[in-house]
Amino acid sequence: MWKYILATVLAVIVAVIIIVIAKKKKNRKAGRLNAAAILLREVHLDDVISRDKTSEMERIRPVLELSWKDDRRQSYLFDPISPIRVGRDPNRNQICIRKDSVGAEHCILVMYNGALTVQDLDSRNGTFIKRGHKRYRVNGRVYVKNGDRLEVGGLSMKINLFMFDSAYI
Repeated sequence: MWKYILATVLAVIVAVIIIVIAKKKKNRKAGRLNAAAILLREVHLDDVISRDKTSEMERIRPVLELSWKDDRRQSYLFDPISPIRVGRDPNRNQICIRKDSVGAEHCILVMYNGALTVQDLDSRNGTFIKRGHKRYRVNGRVYVKNGDRLEVGGLSMKINLFMFDSAYI
């Protein structure tokens, strides 16, 4: 009798833990979308206000979220025309990494044919993409997939890329 009661209690505890984990993941995703909405409001408020003049392609913007090992996250809203520069110099780069192993202008992230690409700018230590268990040195322009890790100067950043439509603000 006690075995059945104990088994039922354990099953309920496991179910509660699974539900809590699922809700945390859902809240994390909602937080990212809220962050994207805030970015769009701040950066492209004029476009949102004059939505009647904005075509659908101009409204949809890719958002890049980089996450570090210590759970820090930083989001960047892509302008399809302008690349995001990564390097040591804060005056010339949107992503500044203050390490001697990182070049002043190390690499750039660019939207190319609707997909994210990374290109090394002839840096001394190179730029790497880690996809699964394989690590690739970036030569020329390389397509980056969601979930890849971008390695710059020993710093590894996980790439989360999603599209955001400003019409939903």
